[in-house]
Amino acid sequence: MAPSNLLSIRSLSLSLSQSVFLGFSGFHFLWMSKAAFDFASGLTGGIRKEDVLSTLEKYEKYHSCYGGEEKDRKDNYTDMVLDVGCGIGGPLREIAQFSMTSITGLNIHEYQITRGKALTRKAGLDKTCDFVKADFMKMPFPDNSFDAVYAIEATCHAPDLVACYKEIYRVLKPGQCFAVYEWCMTDSFDPHNQEHQNIKAEIELGNALPDIRSTGQCFEAVKQAGFEVIWDKDLAADSPVPWYLPLEKNQYFSAMGFRNTPVGRFILRNMAKGLEYIGLAPKGSQRVLHFMLKAADGLYDGGRKEIFTGMYFVLARKPHLDSELRAIICRVLKLGQCFAVYEWCITNSFDPHNKEHQNIKAEIELGNGLSEVRSTGQCLESVKQAGFEVIWDKDLAPDSPVPWYLRLETSQYSKVKGLEYVGLAPTGSQRVQEFLEKAADGLVNGGK
Repeated sequence: MAPSNLLSIRSLSLSLSQSVFLGFSGFHFLWMSKAAFDFASGLTGGIRKEDVLSTLEKYEKYHSCYGGEEKDRKDNYTDMVLDVGCGIGGPLREIAQFSMTSITGLNIHEYQITRGKALTRKAGLDKTCDFVKADFMKMPFPDNSFDAVYAIEATCHAPDLVACYKEIYRVLKPGQCFAVYEWCMTDSFDPHNQEHQNIKAEIELGNALPDIRSTGQCFEAVKQAGFEVIWDKDLAADSPVPWYLPLEKNQYFSAMGFRNTPVGRFILRNMAKGLEYIGLAPKGSQRVLHFMLKAADGLYDGGRKEIFTGMYFVLARKPHLDSELRAIICRVLKLGQCFAVYEWCITNSFDPHNKEHQNIKAEIELGNGLSEVRSTGQCLESVKQAGFEVIWDKDLAPDSPVPWYLRLETSQYSKVKGLEYVGLAPTGSQRVQEFLEKAADGLVNGGK
């Protein structure tokens, strides 16, 4: 998922904020289910199911941040994406269908994974999407595994948010992006206000949350994990229809809203009590229902008083490795002093879609042990991101009266086949020579 595509999230957010944020039932946001449509369309004033469908699609595709025709989507999306805390995979399937990419869903709940796999198979996405049972605090993936990572209202359950984000940082490739929706207390929350404290406690208890962080704490946690924050916003602030409206308690004339009224809740409590008494509901159902109703009250009151949001969004990038190195240099350098660097770079003449250019770049990287040759623009940005003030930068090669690559026109490497054969050169010397000559060829061709 290219950073340029992710930055288009600002324009996409405008359309999202113009739509209705809906689909809340109990303590989970609903995805693409019939219940969600009925619940949302039954709101006071009436909302068309077509509008609900459109809104849910925008909400789930928000992390993708790129539209266009199918061919364009295939060209612009990456191959390996991770959904952290995926549930049964509603957003995963929607984003996979929209973006033509492969997504791995991570979840610690066995039943949800089983259900998610079945639904994904039914949707015909089981060849490209998969589910892994694991704790997102300790993921079973190697470093730098994924091209993009997103989390939708999942990491709010993390016992240590910084540690959680660091684990996401670990499995994300350098230069790639992480997008997250968080449940947060807003700046209007007053920790010394008893009513505010009670509302926060109800949300935490009913939703099994360790502690609801503030938007500021989430923002800082992303940075402390090592990410560069590209953009953040509480998307609930611009919504023309409050996200908590489905939880309003006086919807007597709405089939789905009636259950939130005092009369509806009285019926629910007695139904749970009766079903539990005769053994058709497991023991403890009344207590679970009590927690869920308390959670609904807390969410409604928190949203109405604007002290809680379920739509705090952060878009962040894992820096390139050279940014991290320069940050270390910036840390050890005295204030007011200078840092000078010569870099090997791809120039603006490089065309990433040109096969010959790609081959030359690959030869240089392979023969010189480079993970990736960055562009001059990337190097300049990494210097600034590390905290330096750029005084001057220039590619000195164009002004050189003698091409720098001239000395590589004729290979200067000795043939080592005979030396390796008689044991005067270590085994593998020929292969090393091949790499070096390939690198020389790449440097000459790249310079030309």
